[in-house]
Amino acid sequence: MGLCKQCEEFDVRQLLCGSAAQEPDATGNTDRNFVDTKDYRAAVPYFYKHYDKINALKIFADQGCELCHLFWCTWAKTLKKDDINEEFLDKYFPGQLFIGCSSWKTSRQGFPYVTLTQQTPTGGSRTLCSFEAFANRDDVPTEGESLLGRAVYPDSASKACMSVVEEWLRICLREHKECSPLCKPASPLPTRVINVGDKDSDPRLLTSNGKIEPWIALSYCWGGDSQFVFNDKTMDNLQKGIPLNSFPATLRDAVIITRSLGIRYIWIDALCIKQDSAEDWAREAAKMREVYSGAVLTVVAANSPSTNSGIFSQRISGERATLEWRDSMNSRTIPVQLRPGSELWDHALSRSPLMSRGWTLQEGLLSLRTVSYGAQQMIWECPCYQADEGGRITKATEDYRPKAFIQNLIRIQKTQLMKPPLFLEKLNLRSSKPEKWWKSYAIADPYDKWNDIAEQFMCRSLTKDFDVLPALSGLARVF
Repeated sequence: MGLCKQCEEFDVRQLLCGSAAQEPDATGNTDRNFVDTKDYRAAVPYFYKHYDKINALKIFADQGCELCHLFWCTWAKTLKKDDINEEFLDKYFPGQLFIGCSSWKTSRQGFPYVTLTQQTPTGGSRTLCSFEAFANRDDVPTEGESLLGRAVYPDSASKACMSVVEEWLRICLREHKECSPLCKPASPLPTRVINVGDKDSDPRLLTSNGKIEPWIALSYCWGGDSQFVFNDKTMDNLQKGIPLNSFPATLRDAVIITRSLGIRYIWIDALCIKQDSAEDWAREAAKMREVYSGAVLTVVAANSPSTNSGIFSQRISGERATLEWRDSMNSRTIPVQLRPGSELWDHALSRSPLMSRGWTLQEGLLSLRTVSYGAQQMIWECPCYQADEGGRITKATEDYRPKAFIQNLIRIQKTQLMKPPLFLEKLNLRSSKPEKWWKSYAIADPYDKWNDIAEQFMCRSLTKDFDVLPALSGLARVF
């Protein structure tokens, strides 16, 4: 059927462009740890008048209208009720339906959600469900470039998906003024790295001897007692080279990503720190800050609970509805789609296995750039912004993890001229760091951010209790 007549007349371009055209405003939030970016745009809940009652929506959904079906199925799931009949709907959910959009902030949401709202007989309103409008990456409307999400590829191991990571890295290295001042001169490689080889040569362990080359770091969960580690028994084989298909899936996928990005070396703790030597472990663990902050990119295996789970995954998409974007700038019609708004929410990544592990907190925060492979999509983070595969470009969505803040601390610590500390600084009553730059974070002192980080660390777990200080020492040194 495609769309019913009521849905055909809905103009998604006019809704989203109209929302963006509103005069941006302040949010009114006065919390001292909140930066009001004054990019708030109000909700437009009653943009398009839809059916006069929700039962009509169900009827046209059953008749095959894509949009009505998407609306109905998404909302009906929230009821958790099997026998939804006309009597029930008329009694508990009376009122006119409207299609509109949510309030939003460019810095936090990127673009608005399309909403289905019901106006109640008493004059109130309730949002029944919300959706993201998105386009295919190779056919994005000119007017909708910043207002539409992007399609997520079904296989994160695909070349198309890898091209997204390549583009993020290319843009950051060449175009981000916010990131380039933070980039240090090329750093020496960590003590040991894995030379990833190519299709004709196996990955092998290399002692770097201070060689200066770019490298990738891996942040992942061991998930138990992995036997694929660097120790006396495995040293010779690792140095000679081990076939890639013999690697545990998570480490194998990390090597594949490194090769695809055209980078020769990767640092993996299990293979670059001697696991049967307490002395080597203590020495190399003390260099964690340099390893992760010096890497050109950290690959975060966010959805992998163990070394055998793998980084790549198949994505399962939900309901979709196709609409026409009437692009006035190019005088043509471009297909765009709606997907349920909760499908790619960022908090899905925050609940992933890796985010419960203590070590990975500092690994992610110390890294200049990270790409996280989640169950639903990939997420890129750098000091400039956070971008997801679904198309949203925002600031970090959690207070403890803005990269620009940590990277500024690292830069200041390394470049500030040595000078005798003031008396109050000796007593730890005043930070010794220059005050101007952190005012943009609306905090009184950098140590307020340390409290946010420490609070997050306390919610995570460690396999070995004696790791509690080493797992946070790299970050502690920054402050």
